[in-house]
Amino acid sequence: MASHFPHHRLQDVDAHQRAGIGPVAPSADLIPAARTVHPAVSAHELDLQVGWYRWSWHLDREIRRRIASGIDSAEAREPIPWLSAFTATSARASCGSVDTSDPLRRGIAELWPRTVAFRSTAWADQFAEALANQYRALVLQCRDAAAGEFPDPIEYLRRQRAAGGGEVAARLVEHALGIDVSADPAFDEPVESLTEAFADVLGLRQALSRGAPLPLRPSPRHAELLTRVLDSRLQYFAHIAETPPRAPHGTEGPRRGCEGFHRYAEGLRVFLDADTRWRGRHEPPAPAPRAQGLSVRPLGPTAFGTFTVPEFLMPYPERENPHLDATAEHTRAWARRMGLFTDGLAPGAPPAWSESRYDAINFPLFTAMTHPQASRDELDLITDWYVWGFHFDDLIAKTFKHGHDLDGAYRLIDRVTSLFASPTRDFHPYNCVERGLADLFPRSARALAQPLRDRFYQATLDMVNSWTWELANAEHQRIPDPIEYIDTRRRTGGGAFFVTLARYAGGDAVPASLLDTEHLRGIADAVIDSALLRNDIFSYHQEIAYEGELTNSLVIAQHTFGYDLQTAVEHINELVSQRLRTFASLAERLPVTLDALDATEATREGVSAYVDALKAFMAGDLGWSLRTARHADAGTPVAQRGHNHPRLVGAS
Repeated sequence: MASHFPHHRLQDVDAHQRAGIGPVAPSADLIPAARTVHPAVSAHELDLQVGWYRWSWHLDREIRRRIASGIDSAEAREPIPWLSAFTATSARASCGSVDTSDPLRRGIAELWPRTVAFRSTAWADQFAEALANQYRALVLQCRDAAAGEFPDPIEYLRRQRAAGGGEVAARLVEHALGIDVSADPAFDEPVESLTEAFADVLGLRQALSRGAPLPLRPSPRHAELLTRVLDSRLQYFAHIAETPPRAPHGTEGPRRGCEGFHRYAEGLRVFLDADTRWRGRHEPPAPAPRAQGLSVRPLGPTAFGTFTVPEFLMPYPERENPHLDATAEHTRAWARRMGLFTDGLAPGAPPAWSESRYDAINFPLFTAMTHPQASRDELDLITDWYVWGFHFDDLIAKTFKHGHDLDGAYRLIDRVTSLFASPTRDFHPYNCVERGLADLFPRSARALAQPLRDRFYQATLDMVNSWTWELANAEHQRIPDPIEYIDTRRRTGGGAFFVTLARYAGGDAVPASLLDTEHLRGIADAVIDSALLRNDIFSYHQEIAYEGELTNSLVIAQHTFGYDLQTAVEHINELVSQRLRTFASLAERLPVTLDALDATEATREGVSAYVDALKAFMAGDLGWSLRTARHADAGTPVAQRGHNHPRLVGAS
């Protein structure tokens, strides 16, 4: 690849890199590498890029040295207060007032002002967050390796996304291109998806390089499985990069923002292509996995087959709310008043449920088992929200998925989104979905404190808006990428929706700032993942045979890893168990985090009640899943409706 600046300027870059701005690093290797991934930048920009790669190189090695030596253990647990001092927006112009006593600090003191000059505050904040994420992920990897501990696969992939430096590299691609894709919120979601896929590819490539650690429990298939995930992430990156972003509420979005997105996507693609060539020339080939590529198997009727339901791990006891019978009577009457058993989305359209179908599902039992500590009023409100959400989801599937009307689903969801934007204003409900909201909004305003209510409404909106992803996958017969599935399924399955309601039933005594810490986010994600992955086992037959659904982890495991159905079930169940163990481990380590934060006694009691509420939710969810008829056969199988059998899209 031709250089766009003369050789003597490269010598200037090399001289600057060796002039003591930071730690000793292989700058002779980093300069050609930076030229390869940034082929059209100036010598000044190249110098900045090499400086950051050099700093990251030293960061990785310094953290490993400190953890192995037992140095800076307190800083390792809750890292980099000093990094925040450098990257605070108030310090953007100069870092002269902060400590530069070691090479890491000296390096960032020189790099930071040059990097954020003429950049937006939003971009600077995102870059600072990427640096902090990389630091934390490296610390956790090294700490676990030193202790002989192994993260579960989902946690490992999350950490590797940041530890591999991909998030930082993506922001530096923006810098090299002179763009700011954060400037237009209409493109937040596709930009986030593209950035995560890019970071995963770099992180997995690093993990698969010879000599790179694989901090997972040893297994002879690790290289093969990670290679398959890497292949899948590359295909997903290409899918997002080539898909025109859809702005909210059906608008086309600003042309300038769309152009910025495509420039960003092309910059990341050039980086990945150059990285592939660089690794091919400079790294020994990694051991080849036993199976290359992805198998292409049409999912015909035999793929709907049967399997043996496994035993499910559940270390927490089932309980039942004493208000079950009263809430069951209340919610049945509420559902009748809202028209859930009689009305569709338009006059004469069929409803999503009959009353007998509602009885078979038994939502009051679900909420009584998942919220055993809730008061009568709390349980009534929680149950009505769950009935509204489940009903809306089923109505979307019956009206739009089976009718292949993706545009109609977008219009309805945009209308509901607009109602959530102003939940206190009066509006005329046009259908049973809106009648439910017209009743639930004022009741929620009285029962939930505003911070919790705002958080819950945002969680509900995220859930509803993400359903179009499932509809699009079904319409285009697209099987999701495994990491995409985990990330997006947390929204489609209402993960934050049910965690927030569990928090409400648990007393809502945890400060929002604490909920947003990595530790408590990790606890919530473990609960969400275990519940939704286990649900995929229970719902598989109904979703595949009767709904034409491809957004199911059993389908993805068969597609990506070549498993048969029973093996897929066993592996997903093992992943559920691993996520439960991660929850238990994080819950056990909470006192250390609370001590580090100087939490008050009231906060500790609130956190304890919140964790107990999540334990009750997990136990109750499994108990209800074993009793409900929600996933019993309903309707006409896909094959008899003339629907094409799913095709494995994107396989090679």
